Amino acid sequence: MSKRTGIILILASLLVIIGIVGSAATYKSSMALTTTEETIIENEEYSSIKIDSDNAEVELLPTNDVTKVEFTGNPSDYLISSEVKEGSLIVTVENINKKLFNFNFFTMNQALKIHVPEKEYQLIEINNNNGRISVNDFKAIDFSTKTNNGEIELTNINSSVLNVEADNGSIELDNISASESVSTSTKNGEINLSDIEGEIFGRTNNGSVSLFTTDLDRSIEFETNNGEIVIETENEPTNTTFLIDVDNGEVDLLGDTSKNKVIGNGDHLIKLTTDNGSITVKKK
Repeated sequence: MSKRTGIILILASLLVIIGIVGSAATYKSSMALTTTEETIIENEEYSSIKIDSDNAEVELLPTNDVTKVEFTGNPSDYLISSEVKEGSLIVTVENINKKLFNFNFFTMNQALKIHVPEKEYQLIEINNNNGRISVNDFKAIDFSTKTNNGEIELTNINSSVLNVEADNGSIELDNISASESVSTSTKNGEINLSDIEGEIFGRTNNGSVSLFTTDLDRSIEFETNNGEIVIETENEPTNTTFLIDVDNGEVDLLGDTSKNKVIGNGDHLIKLTTDNGSITVKKK
């Protein structure tokens, strides 16, 4: 190793040490400054909800009380806004203290909790740059969630159209009823679906796809580049066409190794594709 290379390694190590020490100090200071900011919205009617967050865990909760927006974090780093405008509740969390280089090795969680009246909404739209999205027990005609980095968890959702997208993170859907379709996509992360009603579309570049359901007599399309696809059904299909494409992996289609199969009239198409991984369709 040359002398110059050794000097560079020493300087790099010193920068890492300085970063760790600075992060510890920043973390301690930030924890001391962490507060919960609460906003109450009364006597305002709205049929849509739009949430846009920079870096926070976002949780949408139903309530029998008034609308309440809670943000937990360092208020000096974020600008929080909540208002009702043209029939929509609009909540934004903007990071006003962004850094080009972040040497903070400690996790500082910001949390955004939004409590809204329990009813059916025309639109629920949630966009989050970094952080988990969690929504339970809601009805909305048009429902969409998106995060760049973080998992998405939706439970007990009733909608016409549901769109769920994550760049990096898993998607977990449980007890979803969609009169039209449920669409899920992630670049890096698994997709786990349970008790889903409606047509289903799922796409991931890297990760597995799983579905646990009562029946398969509807359109389903799953695709992954790297990962297995597993479908478990309580009832065998009666009117379905299976189209399966596997480059490297095994196929188990209800005990058969066939990649293409027509059951009944085959009116409903189930298309399953993976480049690397097995595909299994089985009865529970």
